[in-house]
Amino acid sequence: MSKFNKLITGVAAMSLLLSVPLSASADSIGSVESQSTYSVETQSGFSVKTPEEYISYLKQTNVGSSNEESSRTKLFISQFKSLPRDKQQQFVDYLNDPEFLNTAFTAINEQTEASKTFYNGDLTVSSSSVMEIFPSSSSVSIMAKGDTKDHALYYEDVINVFGLDMVKTRVELSYRTTEVQTNSSQITSILNKQGTLVQNYTPGAHITKTEHNVVISSDKTTAKFTVDWSWNFLWDKLGLTVGTKRQWIEVNKAGTGYGGIYNL
Repeated sequence: MSKFNKLITGVAAMSLLLSVPLSASADSIGSVESQSTYSVETQSGFSVKTPEEYISYLKQTNVGSSNEESSRTKLFISQFKSLPRDKQQQFVDYLNDPEFLNTAFTAINEQTEASKTFYNGDLTVSSSSVMEIFPSSSSVSIMAKGDTKDHALYYEDVINVFGLDMVKTRVELSYRTTEVQTNSSQITSILNKQGTLVQNYTPGAHITKTEHNVVISSDKTTAKFTVDWSWNFLWDKLGLTVGTKRQWIEVNKAGTGYGGIYNL
C-alpha cells in the first residue's frame, strides 16, 4: 500500500479538514499581507460518477458567476463534450482517484518554465513563462530623470487533463519604475498584486490562498510577490488535506521577470 493510500485510510473517519493558510514574515515595501478563499461549492458526500453528473455539476457552479467566468466554464463544458465518450468517463474516474489528484498536485514543482506529462499523456502539468498583462506604459527608449513607466506581468501554472485546463492559478504584479538618473531606473511603487484561481473544475476541491507581502530588493531593482495555495479534497465522508504550493513571480526594473512554484 502506498504512503498516500495509508494516509487516506488513516483519515477515513475524519470530517473535512479545512486548510490553515500560512503567513509570512518578511521585510516588504508597498503592500500588506492578505488572505482570500476560493472554493468549489460542494455538499458532504458529493457524487460525480458519470459524464452527465459532471456536466450538471459544472453548470451548477456556473450559476451566479461573472460573465468572464461563465464564458470560461461554458467553453470548458463544450470542450469536455467534444471528448469521446470513453475519455469523458475516464476524466470523471480520474476526478475520483486520490492517487491521480495527488500526482496532479505534487507534480508541478518547478522554478522555471516547464511541462510534464503523466498517466500516458492524459495528465499534463505546466508552468508558463512570465507574460505582460498589458504593454509597458511608455515606449520611450531614452528617458529623462523623473520619468516613470508602469509594468504589469503575470505567471501561471496549469493542470490539464485530456487537453482541458482543469485547474489554473495565476500571480500578477503591476509596478512603477522611475528614472533616477539617465539610463538608471528603480522600482518605486507597487500598483497592484493579485493571486487568482483562474479556474477550478475539480469537484470536492477546496483551494485557499494566502497572498504575501511584495518584497522589493534593497537596491530597488527587483520585486517579488508570493502566493500560497492550500489544497483540500472532499470525498464521501473523507476529508483530506493534500498540501500547500507556493507560487511566485519576480520582476525587475526593465519590465521583465520570471516565476516558479514549489511544494511546501
